Amino acid sequence: MFKKIKTTVNNMNLQKVRFIIQLLTFILFVYGGYFALDFGSKLPIFACPYNEEAVGACYLIPLQHQLSMPAQVLLGGAGIAVITGLLVFLFWFIFLNKAWCGYVCPFGTFQDWLTMLRKSMGIRFSTYTQNQFEKLSKVKYIFLTIVILFPLLMGVGLLDREWSATFCQLCPARIISPSFSGDFSQWTIDFSSTTAIVLTSLGMMFAGLFLVGSFVKKRFFCFFCPMSALHYIFAKFSIVQLKKDGSKCTKCGDCYAVCDMQIKDIADDVTSTNILRDDCILCLKCVAACPEDDALHFDILKLKAFSSTKEGFEKRMGIEKPKRKMMSNNTNHTIETPAQKQNRHKAMEAIKVLNSLKEDFKNPIASMSYFYKLFEDVHCHQVALHNDKLKVGTMCIQIPSEIIYALDAVPIRLCNGFYTDDEIGGDLLPQKACPLVK
Repeated sequence: MFKKIKTTVNNMNLQKVRFIIQLLTFILFVYGGYFALDFGSKLPIFACPYNEEAVGACYLIPLQHQLSMPAQVLLGGAGIAVITGLLVFLFWFIFLNKAWCGYVCPFGTFQDWLTMLRKSMGIRFSTYTQNQFEKLSKVKYIFLTIVILFPLLMGVGLLDREWSATFCQLCPARIISPSFSGDFSQWTIDFSSTTAIVLTSLGMMFAGLFLVGSFVKKRFFCFFCPMSALHYIFAKFSIVQLKKDGSKCTKCGDCYAVCDMQIKDIADDVTSTNILRDDCILCLKCVAACPEDDALHFDILKLKAFSSTKEGFEKRMGIEKPKRKMMSNNTNHTIETPAQKQNRHKAMEAIKVLNSLKEDFKNPIASMSYFYKLFEDVHCHQVALHNDKLKVGTMCIQIPSEIIYALDAVPIRLCNGFYTDDEIGGDLLPQKACPLVK
């Protein structure tokens, strides 16, 4: 029974499950106030109290108010309130770790829906270079510093009360979240003072940047979210973790290809067991995309709750696993030969490429249907075409097979064509370097 449940979980359609959870939690945390629900003010998500129908408040708001108390008060009995607030935040946090970002945060869900809108319009998404990624990843810690430092400066009298909850004045959630309930009153600039003008103007600018950025870049704001930075500080104390067995990793790059946060370590790091990084939102798309048994797994209390499996991957990708039967001790055993494993990996990469093409080009010219059909038959389903034709041997997977077919010939790969036998060379050369060279 347990084994059957585990197989069902590992084979589940994660995309559908996650969408349902996000939809339900969005309704709960954005509109729960209509049902008189209240989860307090220490939530580890952007549940903004500027939306009067929200069921609770983001922890960063009370934290800023508590830290802005006069120093002598903060260092006295009020300090206990700060510690208590942090403990309540941690109580919520330890149950989901950074999955609060990937599954529960209304602002994260809203970004995913903007991505779905962009896909439906056939608009390509943008990505960061590795250098840009490394620089932008530090911005969230700058915002976290603002969350903590500015209230402390108020407490010692270096800033006046107009700087109260500075980050909230800058945060796009303050402006956008009330809009979910039909309240657009925050879409204004406060002209009461110079400080108010500056902060609310920056807030309006960040809100606009959020909407545009989240449309063209997956999880745009999550790179800059101070809550994400705070999560990572306490991530090791959570009961849920993302783990990796590097010995089972083939560095195929499928996990990196589906990562909305462009975390390169998920594919390249084969030495770390704990693969959770500060930008990770624990959406588990990497686990679902991994074709190797238990190479990646999501653990609850050190027990594997959701693991990568060949069977689960093939079911999600619609691949029929190639198998052969052997007889051993009068028992049927189904095993996979090395050649079948290699062909399976080729088919998986081909399906990924074809899906990417279809996503990027929603309305192709009519003649593209022939290309799609040929590509799918040859590479995805590995149909042997034109066996009576001239054979052309190739040493590189980058050689376009379509040109060879157009010349009324059939391409034959003379190297292995995939990345299953090049782990050692992969430690020295780029991930997608030629397998033959590695």
